[in-house]
Amino acid sequence: MPKIIIIILTIFVCSITEAQSLIKFGITYTIGKEQSLLGKKKDKNHETNVNSSYGGGLTIDLGYIYLNNNNFGPEATLSFFLGKPKTIEHIIDNEIDNLTIVNRKMLFFSPALFVVGSSTNDVNPYISSGLLFNLWGNITKTEYVTKNETEKAEKTWKVTLNKGIGYKSKLGILYATNENLLFFGELQYQMIALAYKRDYLINYVVNGADKLSTLTISEKEIEYQIAITHDSNYSLSNKFDINKPLNSVMQYANYNHFGVSGGLFWKP
Repeated sequence: MPKIIIIILTIFVCSITEAQSLIKFGITYTIGKEQSLLGKKKDKNHETNVNSSYGGGLTIDLGYIYLNNNNFGPEATLSFFLGKPKTIEHIIDNEIDNLTIVNRKMLFFSPALFVVGSSTNDVNPYISSGLLFNLWGNITKTEYVTKNETEKAEKTWKVTLNKGIGYKSKLGILYATNENLLFFGELQYQMIALAYKRDYLINYVVNGADKLSTLTISEKEIEYQIAITHDSNYSLSNKFDINKPLNSVMQYANYNHFGVSGGLFWKP
């Protein structure tokens, strides 16, 4: 990842000297595209699935575009995503209230082809389409459990994801106020599903007391596998070892979204 960032920064610096370069800064509000089963909500009278995406939130975009013939060229964009807290499960029965919330921050990189219309007007349409890669993530899953309204426990998991490849497309309009500054508005669609890699329990508190040290390794770590075999470490196995991470079948977190973006292009 450091090499990728260095290359991007080098392109960014060199772009200042290019007459046909554009620097893009934008803010995007995204709505998660419903697709995956994330969990369920259940009380005494109702039970519903939580079918959604982790893609809803706010994104800050920084991009570079080189128009080699003033109409189309390569685009490279870094997107810092701050996800809206997502309730994936809420189970209420006679004795237990269990609430699970996921928080996430992500950094994505998107190389794309940028095409802009040409006219004598101040307003021009454009389209951008390309790949999407996840470079970094800070994801936590917190479980709040209340038993008999007296015992309150809180568990916080650090969630790690594998690297993946997705797709991103944008359709927008440019408005030129002068030769060097252009405002834009765009609609965008993103599609990417990332496989879970490992979960670490980093916090476990019961009625204000730290209980993390009382748990075994299998209770504090989860490793995801494509398939559970006889060599896997799971609770029903005869070889189950509490001093090793628990193995679980592979799951995927989708970050699909629809978004509305606004900002400006600067031509150095």
